[in-house]
Amino acid sequence: MESIEKRIQRLEDRFSINDLVAQYFMSVDVDDYDVVGSLFCEDSEFSAGGFPGACGRQEIVNFLRESRNHMAETLHTANALVVHFDSENVAHGTLSAHVELGMAGETYYGAVRYLDEYEKCGDHWKFKKRDMRVVHGAPWSEVGKSMIDVNRVKWPGIEALPSDYPRKDR
Repeated sequence: MESIEKRIQRLEDRFSINDLVAQYFMSVDVDDYDVVGSLFCEDSEFSAGGFPGACGRQEIVNFLRESRNHMAETLHTANALVVHFDSENVAHGTLSAHVELGMAGETYYGAVRYLDEYEKCGDHWKFKKRDMRVVHGAPWSEVGKSMIDVNRVKWPGIEALPSDYPRKDR
């Protein structure tokens, strides 16, 4: 069994990663790009299912800023976070979340999962890699049927796409 000190450190690390995820959502929703940038390692990567991503802290900030230039208000809500520690300074996790996005004159609603890699830099956990995958997304007026459509990712300006998480038995 690990020492009590290591077990306490692991709990503190888990809470720090949880805070990192929450701070990302809160900062993105209010366009606080200084804080957003501080949450990523200098050599980090960001991608979003079906969309080009970015490499490096400043490029990620630029990518998010440009993406959000096409949005009105947004609300990102974390649901559940599962974290696995690879070492004392490296971890990976999966976050499930819901998004509400003002885009193209409508409110869109969807569910996403972030496949994350985290790295401890000094005393702070940061994102090393963040890959957003879409479960479903559609204009609010179509959400009632968005989970039963094969192409359930319906963002404005692009053809409807299948989910990054299709049912395996179908």
